[in-house]
Amino acid sequence: MLPETLRNALRTGKAASGCAVASNSPEQVEILALAGFDFVFLDAEHWPLSDRELLDAIFIGTTDLSNSLGVAGQRNHPAVNAAVCYTMAKAKAAGEAFGALVRPEE
Repeated sequence: MLPETLRNALRTGKAASGCAVASNSPEQVEILALAGFDFVFLDAEHWPLSDRELLDAIFIGTTDLSNSLGVAGQRNHPAVNAAVCYTMAKAKAAGEAFGALVRPEE
């Protein structure tokens, strides 16, 4: 799936299958693309990422967010939902694609 297609899927609420990588290795990304994933999520939480040109979409990890809000593991807690909705509205207003990382059963 091309980045523009991922953006469109996120904007229209369609599901896409991807994989998270905590490395900035181009080889790992290429291997995952060949494996058939629609996108690769580069987990940049613990390494600097200042180049806005690299941004295709904004994702929220609801488990990390629930931990930060003091309701660890409660990904459907009202405070988590409110923060996700707030961030989604800000991303939409800025013209950015937005997604939340969820488990398949959610």
